[in-house]
Amino acid sequence: MEFRLHVIMVDPAGNRTAIVRDPVDPKYYAPIGAALLRIPELHAEQAGFLVKPVMGGEIRLEMSGGEFCGNATRSVGYLQASREGCRDGDLIPTEISGSPDVLNVRIDDDGAWCSMPLPLSVERLPVENPDYDPLHPESKTVLHVPLIVLDGISHAILYKTQCSETLGNAVIDAIRDNTGAAAGGAIFLDDEKHTMTPFVWVRSTGSRVWESSCGSGTLASAVWLSRGISDGLYRLELRQPGGNLHAEVEKKNGNIVCGRIGGPITIEEEKVFTVATPEN
Repeated sequence: MEFRLHVIMVDPAGNRTAIVRDPVDPKYYAPIGAALLRIPELHAEQAGFLVKPVMGGEIRLEMSGGEFCGNATRSVGYLQASREGCRDGDLIPTEISGSPDVLNVRIDDDGAWCSMPLPLSVERLPVENPDYDPLHPESKTVLHVPLIVLDGISHAILYKTQCSETLGNAVIDAIRDNTGAAAGGAIFLDDEKHTMTPFVWVRSTGSRVWESSCGSGTLASAVWLSRGISDGLYRLELRQPGGNLHAEVEKKNGNIVCGRIGGPITIEEEKVFTVATPEN
């Protein structure tokens, strides 16, 4: 089946998001999203569909895989603000798949911040060592990786670990097989170097992408790094392949009471594309 789509590309720190503003049957979200990611000129890392808000927000975005995405939340809120002529400091109540709450997007001078769902839990994810050598049985170990569980996505923190697609795939396999998460990330984090590299998977599409930046992964990093703080505001800025993102978490009595992410965003001119999906 062919679809003629009006697509707006929004770039939040390199995590390029294709936003479709045409009404589309949800059963086609995943194949259309996959087709958009294959269009070379878009350089898209993810896709979402504008739909009517259902929780009182001003705008709503359904990601192609039904997952939650912090960068996409910032992007669609910023898009709505640009339409309304909002000023710095204005708030856009924004809805997105994977979040049971309306999230406020606050407009900034070069982008936007958004409130984030609070972590549901912080766990340990058992991951079989992908470098196991049958000739050396002692190498068969299980890594117990911190897992930050958010609504719609869970992120495993690989602290001061060299980026490795082999390890990233092993982590994603463990999230896929041992959790019900709609999406997951292997987050390679080094706070001393102020760097983060996200490898992100979406269950419904099966996609695994080295993303240019990841908002929820940035928040998960702040959650993990603030674990020794009982009260106060913890701030973090991480350099990612596509640009810098900020995160803040506020804690009281050892509990996180609010979290937010922020960074630059650019909006490109709308274009029309025709994409084909399998008939089934």
